[in-house]
Amino acid sequence: MLKAYDQSEATALPLIVLARLGDGVRQGVLADHVGVEGPSLVRLVDMLEQDGLLERRNDPRDRRVKTLHLTPAGRALVGRLDGALDGMRQRLLAGVSLEQLETALTVFAAVERAMGRSLGAGDGGGMP
Repeated sequence: MLKAYDQSEATALPLIVLARLGDGVRQGVLADHVGVEGPSLVRLVDMLEQDGLLERRNDPRDRRVKTLHLTPAGRALVGRLDGALDGMRQRLLAGVSLEQLETALTVFAAVERAMGRSLGAGDGGGMP
């Protein structure tokens, strides 16, 4: 689906998350929300900036820091991506009740918490 918009998951996700967080987000904050390391995000931001989808600006409070802003082209792309993703979600979840979805999300949250505890315990979280 993303290929139709000449995007990959790696490039689309930072744009969508930036749109949700709002302009003026620091690169480190976006990296945390996207779930990637800072250097990996820098490469993605370089590509997205080169494509004219976002821009870096100096933070007025700290000139050492750059903030990220969607360009008009980036906003338009996120709008199209959101529409396509909404349609996909509707198709995928058409036969799933709200109760079933809530149950699934509860289970996923429990698994995520357990994984965090397991990794925090220093066992490496690897499979047996």
